[in-house]
Amino acid sequence: MYDYFKQVCCELVELTEMISEEDYSMVRKELQGASVGQHYRHVIEMLECLERGYDLGEINYDKRPRNRAMEEKPELARKIIELLSTQLTKSDKDLVLKYEMNGLEISIQTTFFRELIYNIDHCIHHQAIIKHVVLEALKIKLPSDFGIAYSTKIYKEKCVPSVSA
Repeated sequence: MYDYFKQVCCELVELTEMISEEDYSMVRKELQGASVGQHYRHVIEMLECLERGYDLGEINYDKRPRNRAMEEKPELARKIIELLSTQLTKSDKDLVLKYEMNGLEISIQTTFFRELIYNIDHCIHHQAIIKHVVLEALKIKLPSDFGIAYSTKIYKEKCVPSVSA
């Protein structure tokens, strides 16, 4: 699991090294008025919630601070992702997930591993959203697996007929 998490983080880092600050922060109609940087900020802040919540024993993704500098500075996002990729290699433990719904705060039992898997999938989901803009509008070449879920990769590998020599 940690290897896959680090791979996803590495893909995010690599894009921050290839994209200009202007393209990273530019609001785009293809992203429904968001920027690549806003997607990065969102996934980073969710990971930061998990990091903070580990020691507290509870996570509340809704009550996260918004750091707008991450939307504008790919170098800042890169540094934070690199740090989180090492910080979030923790042992599993029980946690409480807090969530507000219809004005009520509810608490749900969860685990660190379950939340890490959720965050990995969440990162991939946002990679898939920005992939089209990055490939088509910005003409940046991405790894073929960028924005593709692990289960989809495995499924595709099984469906590809093997070539006989």
